[in-house]
Amino acid sequence: MAMKEWLQWLPPPRSLLALLLSVAGFSGRLFASHFTHSPTLLVDTCHSLCRLVGLITTVLAYKYERADEGAGREGRLRNTFGWARIEVVGRLSVHVLFASFALALVVNALQLGVHSSHGQPPRYPKVIVGSAVIGLLLHAINYMLLAGRELSYSRRLSMTEGGGVILKTGAGEPILAHAPTDIASSLFVIGAGLTLEWAPEAARIADPGLSACAAIVLVIFNYPFIRSAGLVLLQTVPEGLGACELRTAALRLPGVLAIHELHVWQLHRDRLVATAHVVYDAHKVCLL
Repeated sequence: MAMKEWLQWLPPPRSLLALLLSVAGFSGRLFASHFTHSPTLLVDTCHSLCRLVGLITTVLAYKYERADEGAGREGRLRNTFGWARIEVVGRLSVHVLFASFALALVVNALQLGVHSSHGQPPRYPKVIVGSAVIGLLLHAINYMLLAGRELSYSRRLSMTEGGGVILKTGAGEPILAHAPTDIASSLFVIGAGLTLEWAPEAARIADPGLSACAAIVLVIFNYPFIRSAGLVLLQTVPEGLGACELRTAALRLPGVLAIHELHVWQLHRDRLVATAHVVYDAHKVCLL
């Protein structure tokens, strides 16, 4: 591959910088969690790992989309949908991965709580709090760099009286969709660090308890994204758009006599697909 092609395959500067910051943040949290023996910081580390994998899938989806655009007609005919679902599949896998991490972390927290009297206690509260604060700053920088690239997968549609379809945006698609999970994860770590600073003996129980709560809360926050990505992969009808209303609107078109096998689904968050067998008037010739 020529140098020019290698340069074209590099992520955009903003995405590359966000990726490097995410790698640095995950590496720092991983070292700090091993150094401090804090289970709550370990939860934040697993969360940052999943966010890193999610960012990688976003960059891959963008690069393959650009590659398909420049592949010409032959390349597009080979895979007509391109790599549109890389991001959706990757995101769903990331959230399921974190859910499995959360289950293991809750079990680990219970074990640490039961055996707190003779287990390894957490230490270095300033390192724990500092890791959380630095993590918040890195999340803020990444949000500014990505400019809201990571949104929810579902799209809300509605039918107008004239049969038109309107794509709703706004409150249903917040720019900072993942901000609550990032903030909550860091706040739990700060709480664990402050507890260790002010009440070291209580931290033996408080830190595992906070880690279990953090894992459960983050799974709850991630559930809407798991659901929306799963609905996209299951090819469900987009929210707000009824198949019956769409069929009725299509039957109003001149020359349309009947519609069979109507299927509507969402390919990914920016593209909707509809297929149908249409019966036209015999006196009209239409090319589908």
